[in-house]
Amino acid sequence: APSSSPSSSMAPSSSSQPTEMPTPCAGISITVDVLTDDYPLETSWTLTNTCTGAEEAIGPPYTNTTTEYIDTYCMPAARYTFVFSDSYNDGICCNYGAGRYDVFSDGVTVASGGEFNTANETTTFGSCSEPSGQPSSQPS
Repeated sequence: APSSSPSSSMAPSSSSQPTEMPTPCAGISITVDVLTDDYPLETSWTLTNTCTGAEEAIGPPYTNTTTEYIDTYCMPAARYTFVFSDSYNDGICCNYGAGRYDVFSDGVTVASGGEFNTANETTTFGSCSEPSGQPSSQPS
């Protein structure tokens, strides 16, 4: 026999709260997508704003093998250096799992990889120039 379905009411209850819309990103949206290999504790990354020298984000401790981690950050428009590291210097693909990483700036791929035999891979993207429509100097 079919089970009964839950009932619903069209009238709002006095305790219901409106759902807040997500706050749009006023700068650029940077997403870091990491699929760990068999040794996730060896994996780390940093994202540095090269215009200011500030380290804006660091990868969380990765503890689970073959697990995808996706983190998105709202950052000021700037030039960034992304450094992806493997402390054992064997990358995250292919000898000990099929790990990989992808970095997106406003949905566009700016870095990707996983197969490397060095301590890290470095990618720089973006610009330190003034935003369009802004004067670069004060009028005299």
